[in-house]
Amino acid sequence: MAKSLIDTNKELKWFRCKARDMGIDPPKGMVIKFWIGGVSEDSVRHVLSIDKGMKDIEYVKEDDKFPAG
Repeated sequence: MAKSLIDTNKELKWFRCKARDMGIDPPKGMVIKFWIGGVSEDSVRHVLSIDKGMKDIEYVKEDDKFPAG
């Protein structure tokens, strides 16, 4: 049975990341800090490196305080 969208959203977590975005200021890229949603640190690292082309991923940390409010 497929998971519902509600079940999937419960599994999503926020991660604080720092990596080099090669799409900004080519060819050397720019180091940026940002949040991204994902189910695990490994899945976020995969998305950043394979799907988004980020390099030099310094950290991916689960952030239970985001979003604040």
